[in-house]
Amino acid sequence: MWENDSMLGNSKVDTITVTTNLSNVTHDVVEHDHINFHTYTVTANPEVPYRGKFIILHGWAEHSPMYINQLEFLAMLGYDYLIYDQRGSGQTSKGKYRGRSGRYSTVALTDLDFMIEHFTQGEGEINLIGHSMGGSIALSYMQSGKYRSKINSVIVTSPLIRLSPSKQPTWLRVSLASLITLLFPYFHHYEEQDPAVVENVTHNTKWQAYLLENESCQPVGTIKQMLQLISRGEDLLQTASEVESNAKLLIFQSEQDIIVDANASRDYFDRVPLDVKKFESMPNSGHAIFLENDSVLDSVKRIISEFLG
Repeated sequence: MWENDSMLGNSKVDTITVTTNLSNVTHDVVEHDHINFHTYTVTANPEVPYRGKFIILHGWAEHSPMYINQLEFLAMLGYDYLIYDQRGSGQTSKGKYRGRSGRYSTVALTDLDFMIEHFTQGEGEINLIGHSMGGSIALSYMQSGKYRSKINSVIVTSPLIRLSPSKQPTWLRVSLASLITLLFPYFHHYEEQDPAVVENVTHNTKWQAYLLENESCQPVGTIKQMLQLISRGEDLLQTASEVESNAKLLIFQSEQDIIVDANASRDYFDRVPLDVKKFESMPNSGHAIFLENDSVLDSVKRIISEFLG
C-alpha cells in the first residue's frame, strides 16, 4: 500500500492491517452508493481515558495512508479516528475513476453522512479534521451536513476556500471549463508534479519525495472536480455569516501558502459566528501543515491538544 514505509515512521503494512507504535490500524472496504470506499480506522490508546471519535478528510491528490502516523497523537489523546480515500481519490477511485467526485459538489457531504453513520453507529458526537479540499468539505458539513448537530469540533489546515492568486483561474477559463464539463463530464485534467511546487507544499524532504513518487499523489482530476472545489469555496465565503453551529473551530493557515489564498481563510474565520473559534497562522509551514518538519508538527499537536481541552 505504501511505496516506501521508511518515509512514514515505524509503521508495518500488510494487506489488511497497519500496525503502529501505539494503536491498531484496520483497513476496511465499505460499500456506499455503488462505490467501494477504502477506510483506515485507528483505535484510541487503551491506557488513556477514551474521549471520542474523529473523521479525517484528506486533500486533493492525497490519500488516507499519508495521515495514519501523522495523526497518531489523536490516539494518544484518547480518540478513535477514521480516514477514508474519498470519492475520486486513492484506492477508492483508481485509473479512469480518478477525479470523479460525483455529479454535484454536495456528494462529498452525503459521503460524509455515510461515514459518520458507519463510524459512530448513530451514537455520540463526532469531530472532523480536514486539509485543503478536505478542509472545505469539513466547513461545508459544519454548516449544512445531515449530522451537523453532532459535530463537537472542526479542525482544518489550509482550507481550500479560494485558490491562491497565482492559481485562481480567470472568469473566461472557468466559463470554458464549465462548457467542457457539459459536453464531456469526465474530461480529465492532468499536470506534471512540479518539484518546485512540492518544495513549497512541505519543507520535509521525505514527504517531498513521497508526493513526487506516489501514484495517488499526482495532480490528476476531472475538470468538473476542479469547478466543484472552486464553487464550494465561494459558497463558504458567501454564507459564512449564516452558520449556526455549537461546534468549536480551529483553523491553521500557512503564511507561505502557494496553493490556497491565506486571506480567504482569515476572511471566513472573521465572518463565521461561532462561540469558540481560534485561528493559527503558521509562519514556517508550507501548504501541507501535517506533512511538515517535526518542529511545525510538534507545535500543531500542542495547539490541537490545548484546543480540545
